[in-house]
Amino acid sequence: MKILFDNAASRATISSINELANYPASNLVSPFAEERWQEDFSEDPAAVITVTFDNPEDIDSLFFTYTNATGIYAVTNTGAIAHGYMHDVEATDDGEEIVTDDGYDIGIIEAIKLSDGIYWDSVQEDVTSVTIYVFGTENPLYLGEIGLGLSYSMPNPLANFGEGFEDNSIIASSQYGQVVQNYIDPLAVDSYNFVGVTRETLVDIKEKYKAVGVGGKVWVDLTSEKHEFKTPMYAVISAPFQSALMGNGKYSFTLSFTEAR
Repeated sequence: MKILFDNAASRATISSINELANYPASNLVSPFAEERWQEDFSEDPAAVITVTFDNPEDIDSLFFTYTNATGIYAVTNTGAIAHGYMHDVEATDDGEEIVTDDGYDIGIIEAIKLSDGIYWDSVQEDVTSVTIYVFGTENPLYLGEIGLGLSYSMPNPLANFGEGFEDNSIIASSQYGQVVQNYIDPLAVDSYNFVGVTRETLVDIKEKYKAVGVGGKVWVDLTSEKHEFKTPMYAVISAPFQSALMGNGKYSFTLSFTEAR
């Protein structure tokens, strides 16, 4: 299990060649995943996004969400490549609109909630820039939030991890059984239990948690080598960190996450 607690892309200048004015590459680190980067293409099915770090960064992973891309790979300034390809997806553009604090309208593409992640073979040290190539068959091509940095290798959680939903749909019903629903796409909620953790590892994880806290946005990858089982999730930490000392001198703790959009 890997978690990206610190998104190095937030300390970078992000640009792309043919971005649309209302959907610039800087949106890739917006607080809202659906405030996306977008590009129209005709003959060339690949788009190029450049991430230039303010200072050299150590990285090993790239995460992304809210996209209709069918393939993504990334190359560091030293030529190291991370790559991965997703299943074809269908996009619709008939979602509702939301308005951000700065007054921009964002069209929500309701059919797409695809997340994934790719890794380099090893930690890439002192990287100054990353070029991300995005492939697709749908026009416009778009990509939501990205996470780029050094993922933290967590202890293995217990197999009985929890998967559920936070359902904010609004319903009204009469005494006679008539029901009206304002449907809202439920948010994924995951909870993981860890046991047998050393004091040294616990302190390290506590420091990672303290740096972001409840509501802090992270990327959670339960099965980094088997995304066909469960893809990475762009999420907020949804409960305070709590640990307990076990009888054998080791520790247990739980981490809970709610999908972020």
